[in-house]
This record gives sequence, structure tokens and C-alpha cells, in this order.
Amino acid sequence: MLNLLNENIKFKFENYSVFLFTLIPFLYILGNAILDIGIVIIAICIFVFNFENIIKNKYFLIISSYFLLISFLSIDIEIILNLSILIRFVLLFSFIALLINNDEKFEKFYLYCFICILSVSIINSFQYFFPNSIPWSQVNTSDSGDVVRVGGLFRNELISGSFLIYFLPFGLIFLKMKKLNYLEIFLLIITFFGILFSGERSAFISFILFCGLYLLKDFKK
Repeated sequence: MLNLLNENIKFKFENYSVFLFTLIPFLYILGNAILDIGIVIIAICIFVFNFENIIKNKYFLIISSYFLLISFLSIDIEIILNLSILIRFVLLFSFIALLINNDEKFEKFYLYCFICILSVSIINSFQYFFPNSIPWSQVNTSDSGDVVRVGGLFRNELISGSFLIYFLPFGLIFLKMKKLNYLEIFLLIITFFGILFSGERSAFISFILFCGLYLLKDFKK
């Protein structure tokens, strides 16, 4: 009876952690603080309910031991906090590895990525042409008054271009899963304008390289 109860609790928490993971694109938009809290909760769930599997992973043990050793040797609280953040992401990537072959659990994540890509790209384009339409979001202009960068849904953080290039592959996976291949070019075009109007040069270059490789792959196939 006790084992059945434990299994039931474990199942529920695993489902909650998976659900929270699927919301990461939305948490990203809401701000770093909320995103960090969400990832911490996911990491704790992973560690608690997959403890036996995690401690058997020699790579995780090596990385964790290295971080802990540096933390003990360091008297700089900032270094200790940064190492703690790295361990958190090691746990998160372990979680992704457990889910990556489970299309059913990942399907909502792909869908939410697709929705967020469309939303961020449309808002960026709208704000570029109507810079005063979102008063709480930052807009950078040149000396001549032309708009060069927009914050969009990210308010005062000019990171919307990076967000789009990070989550674009997952949006394309969603279209592949749903056999909506005819919408791939549409998604690439709208993402192009979203990144262009964000003003992030590195994200724009990454997008061009990604499109080249992506289209080349489809052409060869």
C-alpha cells in the first residue's frame, strides 16, 4: 500500500514537472526571475524522483564533484551561486534527455514554442512600425529617430531575437509532427522579420546560417 502511494506521488510530481517544462517558452517571456524559479522547481523534482538514475551517471557525478570542490575552495559567494546555477542546468538537460524520445510528452512544448514564436515575431513587427503602441516596452532609436531595436514582449530586455532563434527549431518540429510542412516557409519568414526588427545582429546571423542548413537538408532529401 505504501509503495503504491509513493508511486502515485512520484507519478504526479513527474507529470507536474513535465507540464512546467512545457511552459518554459512562456516563463522565458515573463522574465528571468520567473524562468529561474520554474527551472529550480523542475530541477528539484528531477533530482528527488530520479535520484537513483542520476547518481549512477558518472558524468553528472564528475561535474557535480568539480563544482562542489570549487565551491568549498572559494570564498566568493558570487562564484558559489554561479556554480549552483550551472548544476541546475545540468539537471535540466538530464531531464530533457529523459523526455527527448517521448513525443507525446514533448508535443505541448513544441506547440507552445510555435505559439510564442508567432506572438513574439508579430509583436516585434507591430512595435517596429508603431513604436508608441506598447508604452511599457523599450524601443531604441538612432540619432535620426529611426527605430533600431524593440523590446516587444520582453519589455526592457532586448533579447527577443535570441528567444526566437533558440525556440525556432522546436516550432519547426511541431509543424513536422502535425504534417503542416507547407507552413514551414511562413514560420521562417515571420521569424525573419521578428529577428530583424529585434535589432540583434548575432541572432540575425544565426538565423541566416540556420536557414541555410535547414533548407539545404530538405533540398538534399
